[in-house]
Amino acid sequence: MFTLSLANKNRIQTICSHANSRINPVYEMVLIEAENNQVRFSASNGAQFNSLTLPAQVSENISFTLSAKRLSAVLNALSAETAKFEVKGESLFMTSGKSKLKSPIFNASEYPSAPAIVSPISTIQCTISQLAALFNSASYAVAKNDVRSYLCHVNLRIIGQLVVVCATDGHRLSQLEHSDLTCSGEGSYLVPLSLMSALLSQNLDGGEPVTIEFDEKKASITSGDTSIVSVLGDGRFPDVNRVIPSRNENGVTFNLNELKNTVKRFHAVASLEKIPILKFDINSEVQMSVSSSDKSNEFSEIIEAENQSVEHFTVGVNPTYLADALAKQSGEKVTIYFNQKTAILIECEVSELITLVMPIRV
Repeated sequence: MFTLSLANKNRIQTICSHANSRINPVYEMVLIEAENNQVRFSASNGAQFNSLTLPAQVSENISFTLSAKRLSAVLNALSAETAKFEVKGESLFMTSGKSKLKSPIFNASEYPSAPAIVSPISTIQCTISQLAALFNSASYAVAKNDVRSYLCHVNLRIIGQLVVVCATDGHRLSQLEHSDLTCSGEGSYLVPLSLMSALLSQNLDGGEPVTIEFDEKKASITSGDTSIVSVLGDGRFPDVNRVIPSRNENGVTFNLNELKNTVKRFHAVASLEKIPILKFDINSEVQMSVSSSDKSNEFSEIIEAENQSVEHFTVGVNPTYLADALAKQSGEKVTIYFNQKTAILIECEVSELITLVMPIRV
């Protein structure tokens, strides 16, 4: 039996949202464990186990499982500041202000135990802000539902005190190096994006310390009252260094904010086409255009740029991919090294960031 503040009910609902019974029906439940004036809420989808531990007034130690969907919905309906949880027989009675809930509960012993990393091969120490910066730079380039499952993960490499995070779906790539983290051990891991997003969705303070641990098959991440354990992806991430082009030729420099705004405007027009393509015609001037396949509709504009001895040529790019890539750049200027055959390199003032998009034949 326990009484819990509802100040963190949104965070409890976030834990509940990870419950998924696709692998095992028991995973539609949330595991609730109350002891030592703390209550731990845990949910899993079979591949990832998420837990949140909150302070509470516990009068009697108890553990049980409850429908995650029902708990989340009820918490959303409560308006009082606290909730009292009482178990009688096979039912939970929750009282909060004038609201009352009765719901069936189930034996906690039937819920699988969370996997643990006993002897980590490597670890990373950072803060929430550093973790967000590291993974947000690459997350947009992760493949979705690709048969090449390794592309549906973020590749994280630890090399000494250097952490390299890379993601690609085969059409675009983002890679960021970070040397201000505290690391031990080395390795290359295929990390599910859900591992990091689950922690970041808890809205912890940016300065909160984070510990990430890896063994051969699992990764765990702990920060404050939140802990998450997930299986790692299978397969081998491609050697992306082979596709990073040189910076020697065809570089065109733009004002970053102006280019972002221009691409955004053109993106709206390109979305009208069955196959949206943003075309750059580069000569003494740079012209950006969008046209229909039969050339009956066309929209173009000369944009300001600093050419660096670029030969005359035309190249197309996916407007969504370019807009996503530009959104991750920072600083005043951005340089794009255009290429008609291999990847197009995008560089900003953050030298540790490598961004690629593949060209489209026009």
